[in-house]
Amino acid sequence: MRNERSALILAQSDRLRNSLLVLLRAIPQLDHISAEKRLLAAPAGTYSHSPELVVLDCDGASPQLLLQLVQLRACWPQTRLIALVDHEMEQHAVQDAGADVALIKGVLAARLLTTIETLLDE
Repeated sequence: MRNERSALILAQSDRLRNSLLVLLRAIPQLDHISAEKRLLAAPAGTYSHSPELVVLDCDGASPQLLLQLVQLRACWPQTRLIALVDHEMEQHAVQDAGADVALIKGVLAARLLTTIETLLDE
């Protein structure tokens, strides 16, 4: 029996959060998907286990957001982190802060799915 694989979506926008939820439910490798507007507290203290995948809406690569990425990486080193950003400069900033992949918002759903499936298979 394999371990349950989970994902966490962190997005302020209801529309984006709900769209990502629908998209991730189409991935058979994921058993459980949670969606939050923001990270509730220190990840290790709030969540019972580390998710296999976190998809984070980076609505501007603010210092607080970059710190959140560093904290996520420190608490959940095995978790795959995908950041959705507004432009190329943010891609570099979030990857330097710990994101495995940074995609510009508006990416085709097929590319996002392929990226997620590739990360989960690694």
